[in-house]
Amino acid sequence: MGNHPLKSKPDPRRKGRELSCSSCHNPHGSSYRYMLIGDLLGGHVCSKCHR
Repeated sequence: MGNHPLKSKPDPRRKGRELSCSSCHNPHGSSYRYMLIGDLLGGHVCSKCHR
């Protein structure tokens, strides 16, 4: 899946859970590019891991 390793990586948003596609993407649709999950900050979920 792209350049994002998933196996045995912690989810920075959900303590105690492993990183998965749904850690960043909403499989049911999103108004943000690449179906990223959104929040009140406008979908800046990437900045949790990427600088």
